Amino acid sequence: MCIRDRSQTIYQDVMAVDLAKMSLTGLMAKTGLDASLVDYVLYGTVIQESRTSNIAREAAMHAGYPINVPAHTVTLACVSSNAAICQGAEKILAGQVAAIPFVASIPSM
Repeated sequence: MCIRDRSQTIYQDVMAVDLAKMSLTGLMAKTGLDASLVDYVLYGTVIQESRTSNIAREAAMHAGYPINVPAHTVTLACVSSNAAICQGAEKILAGQVAAIPFVASIPSM
């Protein structure tokens, strides 16, 4: 396993989308970031949770980000975080976005 899973923690019963929502609302709270300034939300996850089709999109909407902010989730096992970082960097370098909040999540197995 590339990163310790959350199965033996206080988060074991929390869905990945809810953890993602907490991270996005925490990002806004700690930085004072206005969600309307976010150009894109991108998440990396090891295993796609069957109850959530797009963690990034659903978490962003539930965290209060505007509905017009695009979002997608990368699911490529242990390389998900690296792939998501690279995809985000590509969007920034191409001038499509100014910055992307990034967090990797691991659903419990």
